[in-house]
Amino acid sequence: MKFPLNLNFKIMAWVPQIYLRDSDGTDLFYVYQNFWKTKEKIHIYNNQKREQKLYEINADRIIDWSPRLDITDVNGVNIASMKRSGWKSILKNHWEMSVNEAPKYTISEENPWVKFFDGFVSDLPIIGLFTGFFFNPRYIIVDQTGEKVARITKKRSFLESNFGVVALKEISEEEKSLIAFTAIIVALFERRRG
Repeated sequence: MKFPLNLNFKIMAWVPQIYLRDSDGTDLFYVYQNFWKTKEKIHIYNNQKREQKLYEINADRIIDWSPRLDITDVNGVNIASMKRSGWKSILKNHWEMSVNEAPKYTISEENPWVKFFDGFVSDLPIIGLFTGFFFNPRYIIVDQTGEKVARITKKRSFLESNFGVVALKEISEEEKSLIAFTAIIVALFERRRG
């Protein structure tokens, strides 16, 4: 898995679908989100043909203020969990990732003004269609020592969502996977902004 990573949403799809590729353009994951479920259920496959299921992301409850999302492998073994902080996310989005119930990363929006102006302008007729060119949120991933690990950025686009992930320090293969899962969850939940 070579950084930077790119997440591209499939255009013209009934359900959210993401292609996750590394800097060489190699397909890493194909993400498919179930549409008609009361709880979030996200499937991660090796490719678009869905030949091999690799991981699954499940919410612990019906869509709520701050559900916990459990990331498991095909055998049901828990890899990590992510939870959105409800009250902290009012001004700027804030997520927390834990591995084996121990805090691992904090993910937060870098500039709360982007969220404010995007929310204000996106509701305006016609002008709201172009917010993807001007209001592009960025999320910083910080480890428990306070060191910045990676950054997720929504790229400028029109009528589609593309995200990029850059590493800000040397990271292990295990951490790369965790950062990829983080980017997938943030992209799915924040794709309509900017």
